[in-house]
Amino acid sequence: MSEGGTTPLPGMPDDGPRTGGGNATTPPGAPPVPAVPRAGQRLRAWIGAHGSGSLIGGVVVAVIGAITTVALTALLDGDSDDSGRASPSASRSSSPGVQAESTPSCSGRTCVGLDPKTARCDAGAVTLRDEGRSTMLLEIRYSPRCDAVWAKLTGAAPGDTVTISTTPSRRQSASVHTGKTQYTSMLAVENDFSAQATAVSVKGDTEREIPKGYELRVGATGTDLPSPSPSP
Repeated sequence: MSEGGTTPLPGMPDDGPRTGGGNATTPPGAPPVPAVPRAGQRLRAWIGAHGSGSLIGGVVVAVIGAITTVALTALLDGDSDDSGRASPSASRSSSPGVQAESTPSCSGRTCVGLDPKTARCDAGAVTLRDEGRSTMLLEIRYSPRCDAVWAKLTGAAPGDTVTISTTPSRRQSASVHTGKTQYTSMLAVENDFSAQATAVSVKGDTEREIPKGYELRVGATGTDLPSPSPSP
C-alpha cells in the first residue's frame, strides 16, 4: 500500500511520496502549475501507459464518461421548473364550461315563461321604463341578448303582485312571497313591441303612504329599445 492509504491499480506506477503536488521539472521562473491530486496523477499516468484502446483502459474511460453524463443530466434536470406550464387560472378562464355559464339558454320565443336569471338573460339587461311611488319601484326590463322582457318590482311587501303583458293573451304574473323584490317570467318581443306592467299593493302600507289595492303602472314600446352600439 502506498502513502496515504491508496492502493495502485494493477500495472499503475506508484510515484512514491511527493510534496506539494507540483511538477519537479518546472524550469526556474516559469509560472507555477496548479497542483494535481495524487490519485488523479496516478490515474492519468496509468491510462497513458495502457492506452484507452486496451480492454482495461477502455473500461475505465467508459465508466468516467458515464459518471460525467449522469452528473450533467441531474444538474440540468434540477434547473427545470413549471415555468412552461399554463397556469390553472388561465386554463379555467378559457375553458368551455366558463363560457357556457354566461351564454343564455334561450332566445326570443324560446324564452317565454322562463326565469330571466335561470336562463342567464339578466346579464346585460337594461331598464326600458320605470315608475315608482314611495318605496315601490316598477320596471320593464329588457334583454338584448334574449330579445325578451319582464317586469320587476322592488320595495314591495308580501302579497303584492306584479304583471307584464305584450298582448291581451300574452302575460306573465308573479306574487311576492318573501322579501321586497319580485320579478315575472319573460315574454318574447320584436322591434315593434308594446308592453304594459302593473304592480298592486294588495294590503297597502300606511307608513309608506301607499293605500290598499294601489296600482302602479308603466309601459314601454320598441322606441324605448337602446340603440345598437356603432361598429368600431
